Amino acid sequence: MDDLAAASFAIRTESVTAGTNQKSATAWRRWTSYLHSIDVIDDEFLEPFSVDQRLQIVLAFAAAMRGARFSPGYTKIKEGSVHSTIDYVAQVFRANNRRDPQLDSSDVKS
Repeated sequence: MDDLAAASFAIRTESVTAGTNQKSATAWRRWTSYLHSIDVIDDEFLEPFSVDQRLQIVLAFAAAMRGARFSPGYTKIKEGSVHSTIDYVAQVFRANNRRDPQLDSSDVKS
């Protein structure tokens, strides 16, 4: 299992440019900060939650991002930046063999 985790990490870090890597790391940091703010601790992949609950959490995270909760000095974040942040988080899920949290129970991206 350690080899799988190492391979996933290598894929995430070595196959992207430094700028993209920085954005991905920032997105993941914001994701984990959001989870802590809703008392989801030590479970960044939302394992005990249903598909629909995961989607609701991702949508709530997007709303928090849009409202600039994690961007001091801003009052609102552009839709494209929010979308990119969610996509980066979903990439980490997939790189770790987890289901894309943006997908509903019919495998449709919301």
